[in-house]
Amino acid sequence: MAKDVQQMKSIPIYQRLNFRITCGLLLALLVVGVPFFVFFYHFHKNQLIESLKDSSTSLGQLVLNSLEGRMLEKKPHLIGPDVDQLSAQSGVQRIMILNTKGEARISSDPRMQGRVFARTGPSCVVCHEHSSTARRNTTIIENGPGGAVFRSIVLIDNKPQCFSCHSPEQRVNGILVMDLPMAEAKQQLASSMQKMLGLGAIMVLVTIVALGASMNKLILQRIKAFTKATVAIRSGNLDERVDVSGADEISDLARSFNMMTASLKESLRGCFKSGKMGA
Repeated sequence: MAKDVQQMKSIPIYQRLNFRITCGLLLALLVVGVPFFVFFYHFHKNQLIESLKDSSTSLGQLVLNSLEGRMLEKKPHLIGPDVDQLSAQSGVQRIMILNTKGEARISSDPRMQGRVFARTGPSCVVCHEHSSTARRNTTIIENGPGGAVFRSIVLIDNKPQCFSCHSPEQRVNGILVMDLPMAEAKQQLASSMQKMLGLGAIMVLVTIVALGASMNKLILQRIKAFTKATVAIRSGNLDERVDVSGADEISDLARSFNMMTASLKESLRGCFKSGKMGA
């Protein structure tokens, strides 16, 4: 009997019921969790980008108002200081005003002063390589000076009040370029993802522990009772019974098993009494 019990206990771990159920649960969690994680990542990333768009829109309006005011006042020399002051705000990396040829005439970043932006550059293709209906006014420059930036491009329209200095036939007077650093947004995104992964890991761990405890109490311990009873019966102890309480399927099976064992015992007793076993 001890040998039989030992053989039953030597089942490889990968064939055990609790191991298979746990692996199935992990697979189910991965199937559900990975797409959710990817969705949450892109959703949060898009939220951060929309926040940068809102910030650049507000900043762009301030720059345009300052530009228009200084030009109407005939004080274009004050545009540069205004741009420097606005660029000094938290969350702004640089502000540039380009002419129609793509030359940076005014820049809060001295490194960009006088630089000519080619139409094939990463910040220009969003307009020049698309139709007017498909053009975007924002892009992300991953390898810009000073690190990755969120770049907003705004056309400076030639309005009637500008005709005194610019030809009425000219539709655009220049281009406003604003760079907002992506470092903080990326840090926020990474922090959110780390928290989500941490919570996910805790959820998986708690689920596995809770499932393991429940499975051990509701299934494995009760199956062990069956194993113990069958080993005893094989050894000739027909008085052995499965002690499983409850009103579920395993309990019904235990009662049926006990009834079968009792019937077997009665049948064998009847055979002994009638002498059939000896014949």
